[in-house]
Amino acid sequence: MSGSTPARVGPWSAAAATIALSLAAAWVAGTGPGGAAGLDGVGLKLLVMPLLWAIPGALIAAVGPRLLGWSMIAVAALFALSALAGASLHAGVTSGAPWWIWYADRASALIVPLTLVVLLLVPDGRLPSRRWRPWATAAVGLQVLAVAAWASLQGPAAASDSSLPAWTGELANPVGLLPGGWGEPLQSWAEVAIQVPFLLVPVAVYGKLRGAHGDTRRRVVSVLLAVVTFTLLIVVGRWLWPAGGDLLDIVAGGLLALTVTASVLRFRLGWVDRVVGRLTVFLVLATVLALGYALVVSLASTAGSQLSPVAVGLIAAAVTLALAPARARLQDAVDWALYGDSRESARVRRLTEELASSRHQLVTAREEERVLLRRQLHDGLGPTLAGVAMQLRDLDQIVQEDPDLARSRLDRLAQATHQALDEVRQMSRQLRPPALDELGLVGALEEVAESLGLDCVVVSENLGALPPGPEAAAYRIGREALTNVARHSGCTSAQLTIARHRDGVQLEVRDHGAGRSGPTGVGTLSMRERAHELGGSLSIEDTDGGGTTVRAWLPLPAQGGIR
Repeated sequence: MSGSTPARVGPWSAAAATIALSLAAAWVAGTGPGGAAGLDGVGLKLLVMPLLWAIPGALIAAVGPRLLGWSMIAVAALFALSALAGASLHAGVTSGAPWWIWYADRASALIVPLTLVVLLLVPDGRLPSRRWRPWATAAVGLQVLAVAAWASLQGPAAASDSSLPAWTGELANPVGLLPGGWGEPLQSWAEVAIQVPFLLVPVAVYGKLRGAHGDTRRRVVSVLLAVVTFTLLIVVGRWLWPAGGDLLDIVAGGLLALTVTASVLRFRLGWVDRVVGRLTVFLVLATVLALGYALVVSLASTAGSQLSPVAVGLIAAAVTLALAPARARLQDAVDWALYGDSRESARVRRLTEELASSRHQLVTAREEERVLLRRQLHDGLGPTLAGVAMQLRDLDQIVQEDPDLARSRLDRLAQATHQALDEVRQMSRQLRPPALDELGLVGALEEVAESLGLDCVVVSENLGALPPGPEAAAYRIGREALTNVARHSGCTSAQLTIARHRDGVQLEVRDHGAGRSGPTGVGTLSMRERAHELGGSLSIEDTDGGGTTVRAWLPLPAQGGIR
């Protein structure tokens, strides 16, 4: 139909297609002539890595930052396509074989610059500053250029160290544009061009760390440690254990994907920080130990002496003992980066949890007192004043002297009494919105949206009964966010989602209006204060496709005190 807009491929569809490619590669390799040998030829890494990166990439792309999520999906897709190419060749597929070989052994190296993009964008999907754009562009461009040159060499389509079947070495590169004699010098240059740009990654993450505080700092540090661990496993791990290269790649890629996902989506996976921290310390010490051992053995070899097994064991033991104090210091440094002063980290964390629990109890007690006071005002004082008004109104029937004056005074008394009654009702509304008790949180927010003239879709997930404090805060934040949509967005529709998790409630109000403009208003400050009052957080971000998304996290009090 003319004028129709082409359908956009969503991140989950792309991830599903990528996983389907990986499963297809496993099926082709397993059912081919080689059977299990075909699976071994393709390699476990190429079959597993798409799963490790596609699903986290879809999660991140769905909620933002989109570029980071789609980059992870692209890495997974290149792995899956490489697995399918290898599986087809091991199965003896000859149709289009030169192109399959060319991609599997040469063009699939585009995974490297895409991985660099991911590492530069974690955890917020942005570079540290605009000044980083030319550096990042140059680094990624250099890697792409190296891959393009390597993929364009004349000669065999397969690489010299290819794991593909032997017959593939007889087929020529279908994209042979550069002279084959450039192969040896180009390979040395390409290795440098591929590896050196990764030195920018720790610098970029450190640049983000300098301006981070609180939970944001912990998330950035966690990603930084994961990047260091990823690099050590890929580079040093392969050096120490060449036979386990694929397994190390899987562990490194999986740990990095998990850490990045937890950081971006603000999952509270404390065990991830502990695992990454301990693994970083272990790998750094193992690297130093290996270098120290290699240095001693090299010096002994240079001197012309042959070390006995006992001497090798003594050298290893001596280097290990020398590194024992360094392990404690290195672990302290990692703990300090994540939590602050490592010597006080446990006590600070305990006190922080106690403070958060006390704050929850205080806010909850205050809200419960407000509920009680509201009932007293509404059910006690309110009917009393209404009765007085009725009695005063009836007194004019028994007043015999100066009836006109009596009626005038009685009218004023009745008016004053009704005014007091209205004030009592207003106080009741200020203490706690009556709609929460009458309609519940979802119904109360739906009523707010309707009163503002908004076409609002309200979605609740596992909400149940909430404590008074978080419930009142969620209502007031949601009401203010919907009010801002009606007043400032220029659109008449919104989506409000309230999801209850194990340790908190997440509220999100999304519109597709004009977006943010102007300075922060009183309403925004009020929403932030209500979230921070419970130890939560509030963020206001641009919605994909235009508009604004208000997202609040409100922790729930732990049952029985400290969590």
